[in-house]
Amino acid sequence: MTKNYASERWLPKTCNTPFIKNEFFDFYWNENKEKPVCITFSKKAKNKFWYIQFLSYDRMMKKIEETISNAVSRKKTQEEYKAKRNKPHTLEVGDILYASWGYDQTNIDFFKVVELVGKTQVKIIGVDTNIESVPGCASQDLATPSNSSSDANIFTRKYNPTLKKYEPVTLLKKVDGSNNSIKISSYAYAYPYKPGEKLYQTASGYGH
Repeated sequence: MTKNYASERWLPKTCNTPFIKNEFFDFYWNENKEKPVCITFSKKAKNKFWYIQFLSYDRMMKKIEETISNAVSRKKTQEEYKAKRNKPHTLEVGDILYASWGYDQTNIDFFKVVELVGKTQVKIIGVDTNIESVPGCASQDLATPSNSSSDANIFTRKYNPTLKKYEPVTLLKKVDGSNNSIKISSYAYAYPYKPGEKLYQTASGYGH
């Protein structure tokens, strides 16, 4: 019967003795200090992390120690990053954020903070965009936020089938406390807007 490699680990018959287990990896080896072979799996992983025949026992141990040390460093970095992200943000009601996004073109959308929710979340609405032409460059425009809310922002609108039109919606979003940014979608992040700054975007008719 063929093994289901998607649901169980494959261990070589000559390299299936548990050697070291910790919070990051499971190591198995062939119990041969002269010609050591070791196969390694991340915790709960079915596919091997690495599988190596070493020239010496010392080299195998060095590789194992490096693998564990790198995992410890990654965990520390991830924990530090998570702690920074979860810090209380410093956004205030009325603050403007912008998202620059697009494939083969650049789109700019603006958002305004309308409510603070706890220490790590805010409610935002879309804001209309003022467009200026760039002198001598027909392919680009300059975008700045206006003072009015928008129903044209694709991130902050919802289609009302009864009224047969789009209506603005308010979004509840978590704020990254390390830089006051907000994940708007899988492909767009919003960052604090510097008042008066003009942002470049692709002009109408020049995108894909």
